[in-house]
Amino acid sequence: MKSTWKTFLPLVKERPDRSLKIDKFKCPYCKSKKLETKDVCTTLVAGRGDANHVWTKLLCLDCKKEFMHEHIDYNTWYTDSNKKILAGIPSCFEDYVYTCSHCGGDVTRKYFEKESEKEVEVLKTKIDPDTGEHIKEYRIVFECESCHKKIESDIEHWYKNCHRRPKLTPPPKTLLPGWTIIEEVGDVIIGYCSKCKINLK
Repeated sequence: MKSTWKTFLPLVKERPDRSLKIDKFKCPYCKSKKLETKDVCTTLVAGRGDANHVWTKLLCLDCKKEFMHEHIDYNTWYTDSNKKILAGIPSCFEDYVYTCSHCGGDVTRKYFEKESEKEVEVLKTKIDPDTGEHIKEYRIVFECESCHKKIESDIEHWYKNCHRRPKLTPPPKTLLPGWTIIEEVGDVIIGYCSKCKINLK
């Protein structure tokens, strides 16, 4: 079954959660803020905004469970040691484990050949010589391991604009005619109003 939206979101429960912050941590299991930081690592990517992926490994001092706080460009999510998503939704291409919206089972991402059910190991794209568009030579499929419902997607992970409609470019503002300074001589300014065609001295 192919999604009308061409995304995997109808199959999974996960959604972006704006209450999760990149610099404020809480346990996704018991909501405690009594945490111990075990490790922090980050990518080093230059670009507009904060494009780096940051991982913070934490231990909850109340329930004694470990988990990972991750964020990219102000999108935050939590995962366990098996990459199972605990809160939020990832905006990264890594192999995460989602939750099925139908049965609650584990949803994983797979890649198949264009015209068959054979899984591919190497992801290839080609460039259309006329349009310059990058065309995938594989299909992206998300499938539940329990109920085996699956959906084909054009995207490998959620990102901020995957459902946002393109904004229409507003028409240029019409400049209203007014006073224009023509010449300044000493303390005398000579002006001209294009509305009433009058010189001002």
